Amino acid sequence: MNMNIESEICESGESPASGGVPTLRQRQRQVREEAILDAARDMIAETSYDAMTMEDLADRVGISKPTLYQHFPSKEAIAVRAIVAHITRNVQYVRDLAPELTAMARLEHVVGWVVSQRFCRDSVLFGGVKAGFSPALRTHPEYRTARGQFVEMLMDIVHGAQEDGAISRSVSARTVVQMVFSLVRDTEYDELIASGECTAEEVRDTMVKIYFNGLGKANE
Repeated sequence: MNMNIESEICESGESPASGGVPTLRQRQRQVREEAILDAARDMIAETSYDAMTMEDLADRVGISKPTLYQHFPSKEAIAVRAIVAHITRNVQYVRDLAPELTAMARLEHVVGWVVSQRFCRDSVLFGGVKAGFSPALRTHPEYRTARGQFVEMLMDIVHGAQEDGAISRSVSARTVVQMVFSLVRDTEYDELIASGECTAEEVRDTMVKIYFNGLGKANE
């Protein structure tokens, strides 16, 4: 495996919207919603998701509660937006990969990206939030659509690698995809990094190496 996966950076912006040029009102709304999400991230980082109230969030942004509720009807809606935006960035990353890459190379890049994004600010902050209302999140239509699209794209890559002979046809492609998600679900990694026992880069590189090579010394 080529471990020279670029050091992916954490980006806070959402993927560009498709379609025509947004109106002034739409741009103003988007700017305000980004300000709300930024303030929510700061408040969660300072205290916790449970401690954050919509009233305090409105005060932090400098808007009224009714205005806040025009954008987001609840704290859960704010978290869902952040999580969906995170998945959307993953989808866009796959779309932007060079078309000449082999399926296995694409998978290597995607796994490196997903693990890197796991330790971004958004992902760390909203990881615990996601766990708190996971049943409701799984049924949310925006989440289901975004996640389903990402899974389908990964499945195409894995099937391509199987056709190329890079991955055994005897393994379940869906399980290979699910293992990508399993890599980033353990919150113990955050404590490991916070304690100073490992850096985020060390955790990322080790997880990617083990995903592709197991615990052997091949391709070091």
